[in-house]
Amino acid sequence: MYFDDINVIDILRIAIDIIGIILTFIGIIIAVYKFNESIRATLRAESSWREELFNVSSTFKVDKNHLLCLRAHQKFSYAYIDLNKFSNKDIDIAHKGNGDIVRDRIGIETFNLYKKYILESGKYTKIASRDQKKIRDLAIALLKYDFIKRGDNDNLIYFLGKRKRELKREEDYKELLDWIDLVI
Repeated sequence: MYFDDINVIDILRIAIDIIGIILTFIGIIIAVYKFNESIRATLRAESSWREELFNVSSTFKVDKNHLLCLRAHQKFSYAYIDLNKFSNKDIDIAHKGNGDIVRDRIGIETFNLYKKYILESGKYTKIASRDQKKIRDLAIALLKYDFIKRGDNDNLIYFLGKRKRELKREEDYKELLDWIDLVI
């Protein structure tokens, strides 16, 4: 075998191509690993607030920290409602769907408890047992509201079309609103 028969430049090109392929493969593996890691972190963060609400709803003795947890996990869209204009059950339903009404009912009830036990905390040292039950029920209602809003209870209804999904969701919100009226 002669040295002239082996082209050094061709060998170097092949070696560079092989190294490039190996580095590309390693880069893809690292990217997939980081992507999966970020998805897991996102899912943990997304489910941690639900876990805290489950803990609130299943706690035997509810305290002010549980009330603060319930209030913190709500969207504050209801904060713009004039609470002096509405009683607990009088919400402007002419311009809202059942989902907004449910969200506002949960928000107003939570705010009333927040005002009673946190803002006017000098009057009350302990949360009354009926209000403890109300806080647990509000946590359950908020979890159910989120469940409906995310569409987790739709099952195979996606095959029925958008309008039927919207009607089903409104029906679920109405059922939750009836439960809130009955329990809270």
